[in-house]
Amino acid sequence: MNSSESKRRDYFSKRGAAIEITVILTLIYFYIWILMPFHNYTIDVLAYLSILLVVCLLQALHRLPLKVQGLRCDNFVRSLKPVAIFTLMLTSALIILALLWGQFSFRPEMFLRSGWFLAWGPIQQFLLQSLLHLRVRSIVNSRFGRMFLSALIFSLVHFPNYYLMAFSFVGALCWCYLFSKHPNIFTLGLSHAILDVTLLVIFPPELLGNLRVGPGFWSR
Repeated sequence: MNSSESKRRDYFSKRGAAIEITVILTLIYFYIWILMPFHNYTIDVLAYLSILLVVCLLQALHRLPLKVQGLRCDNFVRSLKPVAIFTLMLTSALIILALLWGQFSFRPEMFLRSGWFLAWGPIQQFLLQSLLHLRVRSIVNSRFGRMFLSALIFSLVHFPNYYLMAFSFVGALCWCYLFSKHPNIFTLGLSHAILDVTLLVIFPPELLGNLRVGPGFWSR
């Protein structure tokens, strides 16, 4: 383990990290499974703000430097190359998979949603890396083990959309590896956005349930 990784792990105790992960996951699951089915704009806004407030408080509680959280630009170029290579490889793999599976369904109108994903991608990467992955590092000693656990937890948030869970697990596993090498939420967020749009463009909506999770997946 290198010194910089040790410093990151020192921000949390094992017990504290486990409790904080549980709190955040409970809030997210409560929103997805209890509140989101109401389809109420006010409830959605209040839920998002509540989760955001808790996340900010937890990050501030440990006085996490922005660089540790991946909110930085000094390593943007170093991070961009490996992230771009991974994104290109996975995008190509998804296209090949769709063709071989007989599920290729080119929908260029989905590119219109790119703007939303350019914002949503970095948010999801912040939750995955800065909130979850950094805390899992304090619980699991094995480098692969903590990347695997972070990816698994991230995948389970997308339950019961099983195809999205599978794609999310593979993506998260690679993103966690890239974050461990060059922690940068902005490049990873861009990668996340590109792959989300790719899924929407090349796969039919009924296969991925329009990326819905929770009870909404069954009501599609």
